[in-house]
Amino acid sequence: MTVLARVLLAGLSAVAAVLLAPSAVASAHAVLVATDPAYGATIPDAPTRVTVRFDEPVTAAGAGVTVSDKDGRRVDTEAVSAADGGRAVVVGVRPELPTGTYLLSWVVLSADGHTVSGSSVFGIRVPPDLTLGDPPRDPIAVTADGVARMLTAVGYLGVVLAVGVPGVTLLVWRAGTRTALVAQLTGIGSATVVAVSLLALAMTPARLTGPDGWADPQVWAQALTSSPGVAAVVRAVAGAALAAGRSRPKVIAVAGAVIVVATAASGHALAGGDRPAALFSTAVHVLAMALWVGAVVLAVAVRRRPDRSALLPRFGRVAIAAVTALALTGVYQSLRSVDPLAALWTTSWGRLLLLKSALALAAAGVVLAARRIVRGRVPQSALRLEFVLLAAVLVVTGVLAGTTPARDAYDPRITVTADLGRARAEVTVDGAGAGEQELTIHLRDASGTPIDASAVTGRLTRTGDASGPIDVPFRRIEPVELGPHYFVSQPVRVVLPGYWQLRLTVLLDRTTGYTATVPYRVW
Repeated sequence: MTVLARVLLAGLSAVAAVLLAPSAVASAHAVLVATDPAYGATIPDAPTRVTVRFDEPVTAAGAGVTVSDKDGRRVDTEAVSAADGGRAVVVGVRPELPTGTYLLSWVVLSADGHTVSGSSVFGIRVPPDLTLGDPPRDPIAVTADGVARMLTAVGYLGVVLAVGVPGVTLLVWRAGTRTALVAQLTGIGSATVVAVSLLALAMTPARLTGPDGWADPQVWAQALTSSPGVAAVVRAVAGAALAAGRSRPKVIAVAGAVIVVATAASGHALAGGDRPAALFSTAVHVLAMALWVGAVVLAVAVRRRPDRSALLPRFGRVAIAAVTALALTGVYQSLRSVDPLAALWTTSWGRLLLLKSALALAAAGVVLAARRIVRGRVPQSALRLEFVLLAAVLVVTGVLAGTTPARDAYDPRITVTADLGRARAEVTVDGAGAGEQELTIHLRDASGTPIDASAVTGRLTRTGDASGPIDVPFRRIEPVELGPHYFVSQPVRVVLPGYWQLRLTVLLDRTTGYTATVPYRVW
């Protein structure tokens, strides 16, 4: 084995060692588990530090995790550290903080390469002002996030040319590895992989802390040692090696494998449970995608070669195997990321997945139909149409990789009921995902006739921990059309997913009141 191949195998081992570490069951992004102090809590004494805890390791920088008072003045010491294997981020606060409301906010880098931001409020010796929301992110950080998503889409094109084209050539056209056509396509793809990897890495400091991160060596160190950073460096090295040895089969095979695994490891596969299986499935999915598109690219590119009629059936066999692998791995990844099933058509991620599937099916259908029409042969027009459809699949795949997965974005409208003596309350939660919620209460008697009440109050607590309580004030709505009165809450922020309980108190009149507990799930 050559020295270059040994280096590439070492890089692949580094990816596996860093990225296949055990992980807890989780959603596709790092999910907030708890804050200390808890959201909405009133504590008797000023803390010396505050903690944000996630369900998986995250990367955080000093300027990305802050504690400020109600007027926006920072009161933290800017000393950020990790705990619990990176799942917890701890920031110190100045001693003897005065009585008041304090806002804890964070921007961290998830293992799948996406930034996760949020905030929590707590009060020292007084109930906190729960109307405080997430502070606005730095526009440079937001732009850097957008550039990173765009680079993901371009990166898939690079993988197709750097891995798919030479991969198909190695499988069914060994003589093609020495042709100028394959060498040029592989070189363009390798250069794209290297450029995208380095640019994505360069965006990371700004994504974490804003433009100041580019001048902070500590932030750069955190970016380089994060899971996405390791994957980007390894992928860039493999791309450079492939560019240098693109006519050597061993280099193509090893460097291509490293690029595929590093690409899989820089996305959603690294978040959530069953990480080794998810990484393997995603790597197979990426490789199959690259081989399918690579086979189509070669089929179009060799249209004027005299041996075209012999090559096209070989490319077709690779494409059929790739489509089969794409279908199988796609089903697994969909099941892993779509929960519940309704999220498939109610979230942007789910709808993009349906669009990607439709485009892929259309691309496969075009070739199958054309082959039947012309009795086994595929005309160039059908290949060109297949190529256009697959290019659209690559674009949608890039957008999909930068979109919040369905199970994290699911924000349904739900209605639950509670018995209140001689009345029944219909509680509608407008958006039962973690974040801002609005609750509506309709009251009815035993026969279903709407009834009025003098006052409604509520309090939210999370089952199994100390989160909350969150007081939920309601105001009475008197419809203009003189319909039955109902009650609507002020917007409340429920920052943690899980099972919550609404303790609902309804005063029907001055002497009659009822209390009931209404459980519901926050996604």
